Amino acid sequence: MTDLERPQHSPVYVHRSKIAALAGVQRPTVTTWERRNPKTFPEPEGSDDKGEYFRLDHMIAWLSDRRVPDANRDPRQEPPGITYGERVRRAHTAENAARVEAVLTEDDAEQRSVRLAKLLGPNGFRLRGRTVSESDYILILMCLIFLRVRANDSWQELIDAAGTRSQSGEALLREMGWRIDQVLREHGVAPGMRSVVQGLGSSRVQDVREVLEHCGRLALQGFSSLFERFAAISDPHTGEYFTPPSLATLMADLATGAKPVSGLIYDPHARGGELLCAAVRHSAESGGAQVRGVSADERTLRLAAMRIAIAGGSGEFRLGRLSPWLHGDVPAKVVVVNPPFNRKSQLFGEYPSTGWEFGEPPPHNDNFAWLQHAAANLTSDGVAAVLMPAQAAVSADAREAAIRRNMVEAGVVRAVIALPAKMFPNTDVAATLWIITRPQQVEQSVLLVDVRNIGVQDGKRILLPELAAAAILNQYTCRKDMVPGQAVEVTKGGSAIVVSLETIRAAGHLLRPSDYLRQAEDVRFEALADDLGRAFADFAQRRDRATSVAVLEQVSVHFWPNLPEPGSAAGRWEALLAEICDIQPGPSHDLMPKDEARENCSVPVVKRHHLRDFRVLSDGAESISWSAAARLDKYLLQPNDILLVRSGAMMAPAIVGADQGPMLLGNNLVRLRIKDTAKVDALFLLGHLSARRVLSGIAARATGTAVATLSKDALGRQPIILPPIDEQHRIGEAMRAIDGQVAAFEALAAASAKARASLADALATGHVGLNDSMSSSSLN
Repeated sequence: MTDLERPQHSPVYVHRSKIAALAGVQRPTVTTWERRNPKTFPEPEGSDDKGEYFRLDHMIAWLSDRRVPDANRDPRQEPPGITYGERVRRAHTAENAARVEAVLTEDDAEQRSVRLAKLLGPNGFRLRGRTVSESDYILILMCLIFLRVRANDSWQELIDAAGTRSQSGEALLREMGWRIDQVLREHGVAPGMRSVVQGLGSSRVQDVREVLEHCGRLALQGFSSLFERFAAISDPHTGEYFTPPSLATLMADLATGAKPVSGLIYDPHARGGELLCAAVRHSAESGGAQVRGVSADERTLRLAAMRIAIAGGSGEFRLGRLSPWLHGDVPAKVVVVNPPFNRKSQLFGEYPSTGWEFGEPPPHNDNFAWLQHAAANLTSDGVAAVLMPAQAAVSADAREAAIRRNMVEAGVVRAVIALPAKMFPNTDVAATLWIITRPQQVEQSVLLVDVRNIGVQDGKRILLPELAAAAILNQYTCRKDMVPGQAVEVTKGGSAIVVSLETIRAAGHLLRPSDYLRQAEDVRFEALADDLGRAFADFAQRRDRATSVAVLEQVSVHFWPNLPEPGSAAGRWEALLAEICDIQPGPSHDLMPKDEARENCSVPVVKRHHLRDFRVLSDGAESISWSAAARLDKYLLQPNDILLVRSGAMMAPAIVGADQGPMLLGNNLVRLRIKDTAKVDALFLLGHLSARRVLSGIAARATGTAVATLSKDALGRQPIILPPIDEQHRIGEAMRAIDGQVAAFEALAAASAKARASLADALATGHVGLNDSMSSSSLN
């Protein structure tokens, strides 16, 4: 069953003409039904340019008592006694099924990128002019894709209207806005896009037609790409940034147990719907989950509702205040929320009618109001994942400390996870993830996890690696098997500990994981001695290795005022990169396997942060299975393949080592494979491409208005100056030796820092001191 064939739970609205078409009757017949049955005929839900509209499920229920006359029945498809309600239900289901194949048809990754570049580039500039912001324009594009996917008949009518020669640009924009609002309303999403659409700067009908043409070849993947762009340009100063994908997945999996949910999934601060989408993904097949989202921002609420609906889900989305606790409780099986941190209550003095279960929050911020709201809205077996500033775990404010104490004593807090800093735009604030439930009768211990040091740098932000997120989920799942008070390694650089209620009481109900992990460290002389010994031995080995040969002192060069003739012994020749290399861009996101079992994944996927010091360092990389890699065999890497980044800031290339196992090319990279090794040396080419002037030239070839991207053709036109092959070998070997010594000195610096840290740790225990032979004078 596809996403679009799944049952629809959100209300569908229809006009009288649509009711007649589904029921197989003339339009006046519907009016007759309504006039003859004024007390029972369903009330209209509202009206628009086409008249009053009704809920389809209400009409089906009303028509279910009215049999189709045998004279009007199709005996080949309809049994005797069939009702109009059943006929309407069948016709509506058939319409949905008929459009599935058409609406899911989408260009491949390369063509999709071209279309998106045009939509966000020249076409977009002309159409939006100076009157519509880029974010509003992208929202319009997403609404058009939503219209195509969720109301394909209306989309086709819009396309037909666009093909009419007499249709003006202004009229086409009016119809586009009306149809967008109509499909939003039919799916329970707040309308209001019509005025935005009509505000577009260009009314040239050809500009509108071109946008419709491109959107007509985009579907789920195109919608996702536009959402990523929308998220990237959202103003971080508003606080309405979106939750990073890996963190959203972790929060959802901790709350749902990475299993289907039967019941309500609730986000009281829905942002762009990222947490709801992550939480509902395991329930897509079963269809047992309902979704509810609340937001004070109409634009992002509309976006969240569309994301759920376009994936085949359904839900209720409501515009509300930044104080959702004023709206009453909604029993939910799962609550996920990334609330605004440290925000002051909008309406201080107004509280839930039932009061606060664990204590009245302070007036200066709502952090503990959000925590209590999440707990209050859970069913007896529900679980909530709530993002909080790190300060919430140790706040000394009297009210916050009292609430924290009461929640811990009631067994509400199941886990607190300290996350890396800089995960969100425009702030260095560190965050913690709280996992909470309803109060428990049995005394509960608390899992405390510290993964602050496992993030991966991606530009100005820190990302949570997927493998680390999976390790955290596994540790939470197995927390009952842990020995209280004993620290364990979750992943490299991260630790966890289960702490008893008695221990938390003794610490004043503080919940900072690092405090308890430090206390759990077993100060053993043997362990200290071993750690120091290894650190200093590693330092000594790397010092000897780094200073054995000074490679740069052996390098000598000569200069030619003019380049030698190509035919001479020292002759150079120039070639385009495409002439000497096979160029392969990385696979698109939609080609990559989803939700594979971790134990079956053994082929690392190389990404930009794995390119370091001209080498490919894939330790800790996300992996896919061999079977999945075999289906993507043209992206498998071989020794001496050279990798470059495709988009974003240009960085130095890297080469795959001869001793490295199978790896897969990541989507943001491009692979160069030399065609004839008798003419081109791989190490020479790596050195040539690492030259600053060459890298600058390659970066200048990238195009794109949103994010500059390097195409295969543009990279292939990069000129390369090639000396004779023997000299290429010499240059390549020399550069490799220099790179090796640079790496050795960097490793020495790292070993020095590690030895220093180990010594500081040992000295800080008070059980270790320096020998008398080390005087101040000997260290100067």
